[in-house]
Amino acid sequence: MTDKQARFGRKGKNKDWLGYKEHVSVDIQSGLINKVAVTSAKVPDGQKLHDICHDEGQDMKT
Repeated sequence: MTDKQARFGRKGKNKDWLGYKEHVSVDIQSGLINKVAVTSAKVPDGQKLHDICHDEGQDMKT
């Protein structure tokens, strides 16, 4: 069975993978997870920052 939504991702020259990424926002004080976004492996982390950050994180540059 082939997963047609999975994609290849790459970090550096030697780290490749096929599948998905989980982008997670964690509360610093409690350590609890606030939000999660799941994407194909090729989506850069910075591209999903606006989806998982609270309003005070919206001004962050990626």
